[in-house]
Amino acid sequence: MKILLSGANGFLGSAIMRLSPCTKLIRASSTSEGIPIYSGDIEKLIRGSNATAIIHCAALSSAANCQADPTQAQAGNVELTRTLAKLADQLNLHFVYISTDLVFDGNLTPPEGFTEGEIPEPRSVYSCTKRAAEELVLHNRSYSILRISLLYGPATGDSRGVLGWMLDSFSAGHPINAFHDEVRTPLFVEDAAKVALLVADRRLQGIFHVSGRERVNRVEFSEMVAVAYGYPKQLIQSVSRLTMGQDPPRSPDLSLNSNKLWKAVGFEPVSLKRGLYESAHFTR
Repeated sequence: MKILLSGANGFLGSAIMRLSPCTKLIRASSTSEGIPIYSGDIEKLIRGSNATAIIHCAALSSAANCQADPTQAQAGNVELTRTLAKLADQLNLHFVYISTDLVFDGNLTPPEGFTEGEIPEPRSVYSCTKRAAEELVLHNRSYSILRISLLYGPATGDSRGVLGWMLDSFSAGHPINAFHDEVRTPLFVEDAAKVALLVADRRLQGIFHVSGRERVNRVEFSEMVAVAYGYPKQLIQSVSRLTMGQDPPRSPDLSLNSNKLWKAVGFEPVSLKRGLYESAHFTR
């Protein structure tokens, strides 16, 4: 299997590189205000790579930045995907697009979580651009769309994930606000990386939800983080998402149902407790 990867410096991309260090990188030749700009060399790189698949992780992922500048969001999340997906289709490469649970509005969440058959209703500029990119990828002959839930894992490197800011606050003795009315199905980043590589290798076709098995609110998640890393739970303040700024709007329950995915790849994600323990004891 020969893989081309975009977004190798991101949280998920870094985990993929740890598991598959021989993966070749699609790198930006330059950047403009945080958006990668790819020169004509990108087509030459892809055509000369003898790759079998592209895993496209790169994105303008800050919801706040997307909300503030929709033009940048369109360029970073839609137009870049259009370019890479088109090249993948021309060369018959399997295209793995990393999407998000935020394509759902989270207001009327099914009891077992959102399945792949549910109709997306994005609420923010970020989620609207990710859904628009999904719709582009659906036209490829060979593709996987992976809607990823809240990722957590070792807070290392430039992209530290959700644990980064939490651990910074805990270590400084500063309390954090956690939403008691916002629910997710967190996933260990190493499991997400394994899934991306497996679907690329097997050329699994279609849309897949990629999440952990446990539905927790932000308070419950934060308490588990504190326990795993040895910090007091008293540093966690339970608040409502409705008391905080709502631009972009926050979704109450983005639980995903990933039965289809875990059956297809043949393994189960680690438990939240186990994943946080591994994150706390991570060594390179």
